[in-house]
Amino acid sequence: RLADVLMFRVADLGVKELMLADDRGLFFTTPHFDGYPAVLVRIPSLAGIDRDELEELVVEAWLTRAQKRVAKAWLSERGVADP
Repeated sequence: RLADVLMFRVADLGVKELMLADDRGLFFTTPHFDGYPAVLVRIPSLAGIDRDELEELVVEAWLTRAQKRVAKAWLSERGVADP
């Protein structure tokens, strides 16, 4: 168990691979998450992520799990096209 880690669910394994390839080395995974669309971030590494990027990570993670009608309404309120 990793006590200093946050997990962010991502849309799919392709997005995961892109994030893992990020040059900053902020995102990682473990064998436990092989084949699962999520990336891990050490809490101290959050300092390397600006506020907008962190918000995007949280929103995207939420959108992967939210009920479709709730997500669609939330996106519509913000003037964002349905993904």
